[in-house]
Amino acid sequence: MTDGTKIAMLPSDRGKGYGVSGTHMFINKTWLDKLGLEMPTTWDELENVLEAFKTQDPNDNGKADEVPMNIRGLGFGLWSPLTLMNSEGVVTSFMGGSASEQGYYVDNGKVKSYYTSDALKDVVSYLHGLMAKGLIPKDVLTRDASQYTSQTVSDG
Repeated sequence: MTDGTKIAMLPSDRGKGYGVSGTHMFINKTWLDKLGLEMPTTWDELENVLEAFKTQDPNDNGKADEVPMNIRGLGFGLWSPLTLMNSEGVVTSFMGGSASEQGYYVDNGKVKSYYTSDALKDVVSYLHGLMAKGLIPKDVLTRDASQYTSQTVSDG
């Protein structure tokens, strides 16, 4: 779809009634409130919040055993941490067969692939730093779905 001479959107047909995007990340607002923290709006702020989640016992069980940021993996799908690319101007929507799900986005009227973008490299580097600090489980790329689920829902 074009807007004059610029590409405005790469269309896809998801059918009638398909008005959702599963490309979201979630944060535990209860933990934010418990620790008196604001919703993070930058990557540095997110890292600070995750460090607080790890060290300040937001679930009040007397142990620093929280999983600050739990991710299923680095795939392009529901709740992907790669949605952080959006904050670098790469619009993602990792479901429904859209062009974005296939790696395409528009930058200044040109179709590009985020698979080779600096944004993807930046996000992976950022996530690697979080993992190195213990803010993301180190087994995130090798564990099975039951381990992810048990870490996610274990204490509400």
